[in-house]
Amino acid sequence: MNLPNNINYLASQLSKALDADALDIFFQPKISLTTGVVIGAEVLLRVPNDELEHISTDMWIKAATDQGLMGDLTNWLVKKVINQIKKWPNPKVPLSINVPPTIFDHEFSDFVLKSLKQAGVSNSLLEIEIIEANRPPNLKILSESVQYLRSKGVKVSIDDFGSGYATMQYLVGIPVDTVKIDKSFIQQAPHSSAAYMVLRSLIELAKEMEIYVICEGAETLEQLKILLKMKCDAIQGFIVSKPMASEDAIAWFAANPIIDFKKMVEI
Repeated sequence: MNLPNNINYLASQLSKALDADALDIFFQPKISLTTGVVIGAEVLLRVPNDELEHISTDMWIKAATDQGLMGDLTNWLVKKVINQIKKWPNPKVPLSINVPPTIFDHEFSDFVLKSLKQAGVSNSLLEIEIIEANRPPNLKILSESVQYLRSKGVKVSIDDFGSGYATMQYLVGIPVDTVKIDKSFIQQAPHSSAAYMVLRSLIELAKEMEIYVICEGAETLEQLKILLKMKCDAIQGFIVSKPMASEDAIAWFAANPIIDFKKMVEI
């Protein structure tokens, strides 16, 4: 058995780190393809263990969900990120966290708003990304909770858009600010006409619905050229920056970089 990739093992390590308040958070910026300015950053979870460095946030969330840790983990993350916002060098850049739809209910919404108020942090500086779940959520409760949070100024987005049936359902029944297109499409688009057409259709669909669209996972200039051609709103991926630890992220965002993407593809 490969322990670092075993869900039970991951859950046990996560539980220990959560009890000890020893979890780390990393930050990956989101950049407007039109202006080149930073529009936000996604918070990614890491457990401080050398053998687990390669484990993705998605895997940690799966382990937490399967072992009943997701509620405690999400509450910890909300508090941690709100405290981080208070230290953030750019007060206009929101931070986003991944939350499974099964966590969304009126109690969770109240917890988020209460935590923001207690910390004296503007609601507009927190964004919640709805991720895929391993079991179907109650769409009525999910929709009501999202509407309530958005009415109070908290931004909500659909993560990994296009990767599963549920994300398409969310687009129909849940009002959101942003969709983040799953990285698989842009990574396949340069050599797959089908992936290229699906990516273009997803971007056009979001724009038709007047929803801001971000593409995740862009790593190469060829992929960047495609996204510029398709007029995608924003980008998140290694071509801009890998996820950064807190101190590195604070320094990076304090510099307030403006990236000239058109110049990048001309080089």
